[in-house]
Amino acid sequence: MSTKSTLARGDIENSHFHFYSEAWDDDHVYLDIRVGNDKNYQYTAVTIPIAVWEVIRQKTIWQGDLVGKTNHQLREEACNFVDKRERDVRDVVRALRKKGMAKKEAEKRGRMMGLIGGAHYGSVEEPYEKQVQQGIASLKQDRTRQTAVWKDISKLRKGNEDCPGVFVLDLKKRKKPTR
Repeated sequence: MSTKSTLARGDIENSHFHFYSEAWDDDHVYLDIRVGNDKNYQYTAVTIPIAVWEVIRQKTIWQGDLVGKTNHQLREEACNFVDKRERDVRDVVRALRKKGMAKKEAEKRGRMMGLIGGAHYGSVEEPYEKQVQQGIASLKQDRTRQTAVWKDISKLRKGNEDCPGVFVLDLKKRKKPTR
């Protein structure tokens, strides 16, 4: 008879995980992960203290803000970013000029400010529409990736509907039997 109480389990992209608690251990949860195929895989088992788990479970790095957005909404987001970046560059140049900096030096520093978002939108010196198109292309890639992750999350949630959830037996609160 197993003393494991499954909290979640599933298979995604050549990976299998089993997250569970042990019947007589109130202080830990356990995570078993197998990555690879049946012939060649790596297996890891991790014991996680409850206090650590409580901190971890409240954090996420996943952003799903683009899931379900239309192309029109992505264009609007790209335009808003490019508009703001151009305003920020102008504001920096204006502020530096007010402080007495030479125009060329202020513009040079302003262009450095314009590097923000450059990997996704290109240079602030490129034509407006080119920046927007580069931004849209980057947002579409992100949306595709986020949508795939969301599908995996949904699949795992659906596959874990029958798991009992967190069951922690608190032995400290149990009354000792009387004779």
